[in-house]
Amino acid sequence: MQSEGPVGRWKLFEPLRSTYNLWFMLQRIFIIFVLALCCQPVWGQRLRGRVVLPDTEELRFDVNNLPLTTLGVSQVGDLNFSPNIVFTADSTRAFVSYPGSSNVVAFDVQTAEILRIIEVGKNPALITLTPDGTEIGVVSLFLAANVPKPGESFRGERIGSISLIDVETFEVRTLSLQEVFFSFANNIVFSADGSTGFIASAGTDEIIRFNTATMQEITPRLKMDGGTRPASITMAPDASFFTVVLVGSNALPPLETPDSIQLIDPDGFRVIGSIVPAPTEFMNQDGSVARIPHNFLSFNTVAISSDGQYGLIGDNENSLVSVIPEFSGDHAILLDLQEREVVRVFNVGGVAGPTAWIPARDVFAMVTAVGIDFIDPLLEGVLRSAEGQSFYRQTSRPAFSRDGRQVFLGSPVLDRVNNFDTRTGSLRNLVVVRGDFTSEIPNVGAGTLHVSLSPDGETIAALNFNANTIALLGNTLRIAVPEFRSTTEWFTGAAVANHSQAAAEVIASGVAPTGLPYRDDPATEDVVEVVNPKTLDLLPGQQVSFTAVGLLEAIPGFALEGWLDLDTDAQEIGALFLHGDNSVRRLDGGLAIGRPAQSIVLPEFRVDDGFLTEVSVVNNNLNSIDIIIAIVKSDGDRLVELPNTLATSARLTRLVVPPEDDASQPALIDRNLLEEGETYYLIVGGARGLLAFQKYYDDERMAILNGLPVIGPDAVLYDRLYAPHVVFSGGTRSNLKVINISSETAQVTLSLFASDGTPLADPVEREMVEGGSFRESVAELFGIPEGPLPASGWVEVVSDRLGLLGSVEIEVFGDKALTALPLQPALEGEIVFSHVAQGFGFSTGLALLGLGDETPLTLSVHQADGAVVAQSEVLLGSGRRLVGLLKELFPELPDMNGGYIRVSGGTLVGAEIFFTDDQELMATVPAQPRAGLF
Repeated sequence: MQSEGPVGRWKLFEPLRSTYNLWFMLQRIFIIFVLALCCQPVWGQRLRGRVVLPDTEELRFDVNNLPLTTLGVSQVGDLNFSPNIVFTADSTRAFVSYPGSSNVVAFDVQTAEILRIIEVGKNPALITLTPDGTEIGVVSLFLAANVPKPGESFRGERIGSISLIDVETFEVRTLSLQEVFFSFANNIVFSADGSTGFIASAGTDEIIRFNTATMQEITPRLKMDGGTRPASITMAPDASFFTVVLVGSNALPPLETPDSIQLIDPDGFRVIGSIVPAPTEFMNQDGSVARIPHNFLSFNTVAISSDGQYGLIGDNENSLVSVIPEFSGDHAILLDLQEREVVRVFNVGGVAGPTAWIPARDVFAMVTAVGIDFIDPLLEGVLRSAEGQSFYRQTSRPAFSRDGRQVFLGSPVLDRVNNFDTRTGSLRNLVVVRGDFTSEIPNVGAGTLHVSLSPDGETIAALNFNANTIALLGNTLRIAVPEFRSTTEWFTGAAVANHSQAAAEVIASGVAPTGLPYRDDPATEDVVEVVNPKTLDLLPGQQVSFTAVGLLEAIPGFALEGWLDLDTDAQEIGALFLHGDNSVRRLDGGLAIGRPAQSIVLPEFRVDDGFLTEVSVVNNNLNSIDIIIAIVKSDGDRLVELPNTLATSARLTRLVVPPEDDASQPALIDRNLLEEGETYYLIVGGARGLLAFQKYYDDERMAILNGLPVIGPDAVLYDRLYAPHVVFSGGTRSNLKVINISSETAQVTLSLFASDGTPLADPVEREMVEGGSFRESVAELFGIPEGPLPASGWVEVVSDRLGLLGSVEIEVFGDKALTALPLQPALEGEIVFSHVAQGFGFSTGLALLGLGDETPLTLSVHQADGAVVAQSEVLLGSGRRLVGLLKELFPELPDMNGGYIRVSGGTLVGAEIFFTDDQELMATVPAQPRAGLF
């Protein structure tokens, strides 16, 4: 059984759901901005193509030749309202309007080829896909005709048009309209069956209907009060109503005619409700009450929840009167659309802009000048992704991944697409998309504004407003090897396997502990100290393995002591690392880590008998984060809580206590603070999410353990875990560490079995308090006497509470070799082990524990090029274990220094074991599921 989410006292490390005060925000923005200048980003989505118009075509997104600049949010006389990009339902084509022309452009999503330049009315603006996906609706503004010129009468021609474009044939059907004045914010929505379209005419204060089959207006029009200026429309998910935002004319007193949200019945075409937020009131020094009206602008949209109950809209009452609107702080107004009332008002960033509903997460998102805020309508807080140097604009509309985990938002001043984690608020990725755009005008970039995501989730389209181009990007996955060293004492090797059916590109970047990528020294022109980053092109099924110094081609003596960032455009990527000393006395391994967690447990804590425990925490976000490292006693109480701050991409590595013979070395705590005979473990927490791992070692042995996530979007808590391999007797030893991370006292049962599933001892019951732990050898725990020969088995640990975790430590070869594995859950489907070392002084073994019905398992060994060199089928029923060297399982197996293993079928727990033939060391790495590796 498993569950997701935080539990009990561990909520200390949950995401912060509060607003930033101005000083805190400015301080963080400054830190991020400095780091952005220092660190050339190597992460990000892959640029697959760029939509560029032929030189002969004069199509522009800009309508008045006043380009979007990099200076602040407010620009006098600026009409830089970005059009939107709409994909067809099959994700093969996309459409975008060019408001500075009379055209809509259709392009091929895969090739970026322009398929057709389609003529419509003057100044086409926002476009909408019809419910059946067969046509694109576009509104044309006719700005020159409608805006009076100096010296002419106040009234323009008041004309406009609506066109429907067939997505296959590009045939255009147009409805020309009189007595209308469309604005950039006026968008088309459709009834559920697509038979009727609706659009507001801001300049005439009306809502208009039209028949999509005949392209005729359906009269009469729905009149709003004069001067209320209807702007954007949002159709409810079930199409039972739509909202229209009334932004109001500047000529109307806002307290007398306040901005409002009107609810419209599309069938009866009548107003069925009105929501008018109350003005903000405060006391003047003279005792009088001042009332500040809320202020909706044309770019403020209403987002509606999936059930149609809640809506959210931004309010610009503060930023409109601020000297620095970006940092003023505005409001988000949560609406109950069923009761037609304001539920709550949230503080958000300055220049509150467009809103969106994320169905996969049941939260709202609001773009502001300095980031994007996430609001759960059932909670009272705001989760903020502050990223101030981007200065988002009123039409910086976001795009969301299908699972709701990622939001893509264009930065118009840095010409890049930022990728935020919607659950932690962290900046996870970015890519620069300006291309070769240059401008003779100061402070003018390409102007990355609107971002769209294709329905299949494969293509991100970023509109560069000033450059008149669209960048087409493929989404990527970031993985971290948390230990990546090449020093006089230590080395790291890693293996990366492409288990997908398509070619994969992996950008590997070595990152120093400071967070900056390793760089070649430009002062030594005749010497290349390091090549970083490196691109690994992997064919389907291909694997590569390398050392840190080998990957980055570092010269002798160039020290690498950081971590490895892997950015890949494939999802089925397996990766592990082996870390050891250069004398090859100590070696152990772990898995590359994918998504960060907000609270991570490091289970082992060895500082006795000459052991040192080293903790490493990696911030693989592009924000700086505050962290806490807590040392926890066996009764669940904290010995200490140690705060720290990690800069962008930085890594913190510390000994828990300094060596007994050198107390001057940096460490978390003084050795004298530890209690004799007490058992400890560590928790690392950070609201934005982080990665952590540990190693502990003495002069002859070393073990490595990945951190175990317990709080975070992807953290899963278990009540049943397994150690697929334990040894005891005959000079071998296994130590179990078990932790109850739940918020209640737990009854834990431990059982030891032989490979055939036979119990080797009676089960052991332990009562464990909240946060409690114990560490004990398998032999002592189960009362097994020491014998002359080594013996092995497997262990099941079951709790009556969710929140079980731990590890097993294995000592073999007369205590010369040490390794550790986390206690593991059962995995279903195909599992992989991403490296093979067979021959050349090494052997590889497997321990596979079956936990489902007896079923044939296919075990295959692959060379580095993906070719199968050995394959067999085995039956492995519930509780039965297969353990042995690959040479025993496949006697004809050739020597291999690379390759990988796949095991398909059944429900399994597994571990890969690497030995040296001289029996000096052993390393273990747990299995990974092939699907959804990270």
